[in-house]
Amino acid sequence: MSITAEQFYDAMGKIRADLPHKVRRFVATLAALGVEADFRGALNLRWKRPAAPSINFGVVQRDGQIWTETVNTHAPQDIAHRYIEELASAFGMQVEKEAFKGAWQVRDHNHAPRIEDVADKLDLWITAIEHFIVSMKKKTRSN
Repeated sequence: MSITAEQFYDAMGKIRADLPHKVRRFVATLAALGVEADFRGALNLRWKRPAAPSINFGVVQRDGQIWTETVNTHAPQDIAHRYIEELASAFGMQVEKEAFKGAWQVRDHNHAPRIEDVADKLDLWITAIEHFIVSMKKKTRSN
């Protein structure tokens, strides 16, 4: 089921009053990097690459859960794993390496992280995404 941006931000506001503002600022900063907010039942953070499948840096569901294993789908394993490790470290969380058939993800004590728990660390998520994009561009140039 598709949702609008407004429906998503309304749901964020029900979790915590300051979340809509923080997430909007996060999304606006990512847009400057070429990462778009794609609302398809949840907020998907997609980086569209020329002549290649897009990379999904994570999904923020309306209930606040964050899923990061999506990055593994179309990215080289080494770069995807480095991104997940950096993000887990930035959030003060762990890396789950087994549950999703090798698709690493960030976990918070064996649970999906929650947006309200990382709302004050979204700048660190942006940094991890920037590092990922730089690594991908370097890899593309060297191939």
